[in-house]
Amino acid sequence: MEAICYLRISKDSTKQDMGRQLKPIKEFCKNKGFKLNEKNIFQDEISGSIKAQDRKGYKKLLECLETLDNQPVLIFDEVSRLGRSQLDILNEIDFLKTKTKNIYFLNPECAVYDELGNKSEITGIIISLFSQFAETERDRIISRIKSAVSRTAEKGKTLGGNNLPFGYEVVNKYFKVCDNEADIVRYIFNMYVEGSGAMVISKWLNTKNIRTKLNNKFTANSLMKLLKNPMYKGVRVVNEIEYPFPAIISEEVWDSVQLLRLNKVNTRKRVRKNINPFVGIAKCACGSPLYVSNSKYKLIYGCDNSLKNGTKFCGYMNTIDYDLLNNSILTMFKKIYNNYNVNIEVVDVLNKKINNIKNIHIPNYNDELKGFKNKTERLNDLFIDGKISRLKYDERNEQFKKDELKIVSEIEKGKKRVKDIEQQINLLNDNKPTDGIFEMDKFNMFSQKNIKSIIVKKQEVDNIFFKKYYKEKQQIVYKVEVETNLDMKFMFYIGNRNRLMISRMSDNQKIYNKVDGEYTFDIDDVKMFEEIKPSGKVGYLFGRVKDYMNTRFNN
Repeated sequence: MEAICYLRISKDSTKQDMGRQLKPIKEFCKNKGFKLNEKNIFQDEISGSIKAQDRKGYKKLLECLETLDNQPVLIFDEVSRLGRSQLDILNEIDFLKTKTKNIYFLNPECAVYDELGNKSEITGIIISLFSQFAETERDRIISRIKSAVSRTAEKGKTLGGNNLPFGYEVVNKYFKVCDNEADIVRYIFNMYVEGSGAMVISKWLNTKNIRTKLNNKFTANSLMKLLKNPMYKGVRVVNEIEYPFPAIISEEVWDSVQLLRLNKVNTRKRVRKNINPFVGIAKCACGSPLYVSNSKYKLIYGCDNSLKNGTKFCGYMNTIDYDLLNNSILTMFKKIYNNYNVNIEVVDVLNKKINNIKNIHIPNYNDELKGFKNKTERLNDLFIDGKISRLKYDERNEQFKKDELKIVSEIEKGKKRVKDIEQQINLLNDNKPTDGIFEMDKFNMFSQKNIKSIIVKKQEVDNIFFKKYYKEKQQIVYKVEVETNLDMKFMFYIGNRNRLMISRMSDNQKIYNKVDGEYTFDIDDVKMFEEIKPSGKVGYLFGRVKDYMNTRFNN
């Protein structure tokens, strides 16, 4: 009869040997008349605390059991080779019984089935007992290691490794203060208290050719680690327990440094000069995102494709004034929120969406979840009855878990969508939600909350319609289409020189309300537009026509 064996030793073990386990197994096979080929010897050099299913050698053993035509016998030198957890060991043995003729253990010698093929009750007791021994041994080893670490730390000895802190040295396995480096440590802490930053101090150390314990240059990060290390005030933390340690600085200096450090973290604010409020939202008609850049005396939006590959790769836009696009979009939103009749209609649509999500979509997903629970129970029954293999069971179970996570994710998305729609309704019910937006941070938050997409495209000025409004030479006209998170669309044209803005949304709601269908646009139908012709200097976009058209965003 064909035999398979499994060997395991702990990683980096000097006292254990694979040959010591294999030799008695070969003698046992010879006495029993079992045929043990080299290809049927599987082994792992890994800790017994790692589950058998997560070991490379054990996985190959399971694959081998699936490919064999006739069931072999399986041999271990002792129970602990399967693991250090009693529950894991018993589960693995229950599974292996379905794939083998018999399972043998040599120390102590026993078999799952007796010579007549009946289940051995004595073996069951032995396996249960020795698996408990293995688990107890694991717990004892862990406890012993923790105890040894605690005793070592309490005596002020090193635990090994390359984590020797700067300012200390090891003498006969004990930490001692290195006087030369200790003076440098005190100087570092004093410099930080006096106001020098981590970057400044690290540069000073490098100019003095002072290196870390690993002979590397100091960096801001390595210096901050030094400043946060409690060892320097005489406290060593091991396994969340504090032990006394040779101190280099006083607790007062340590506390001062930590207070300064935390204050810097809490007050530090990233200042961005060129905020793009439409990140992930605004795109050129070629499909590339818009970027923000400085152009002489003003900020502009440009096409990322044109920036990286040249203007010949994008014929849809040049550049557009930063304030021009921001203010025009804010203006259009102002008109949306000031249109009371439109708001009532949109609120009704949004309420219908909320009801649809709550009463149809989420209940349907919950029903699917119940179905997965039933499928999982049937899969477990098939596996227990031995009708499917362990590998197929694991594959199907894994797939069920992935599908179940997707459904749970969809339910969470539905709930989040309901909250977003409720926020939109609150915005629409608010009389003046766009008031008070004069800082770019606020406009950035407003844009990310209200806008789904923006498409910018350069428009030909030769058309009769545009010549009526944009008569200046070198005039560039842009068509801007905006889709909002209110399930509405609007579009408008803006010129880069006379700052004229014409919009199409005041006389015909259908053109921007998706509920009534996608809009169509005929540029000859001038009546469908509202004309806004502001006055004022270039930098003030809409002049003094209306307050919200005169916004100068502060970065």
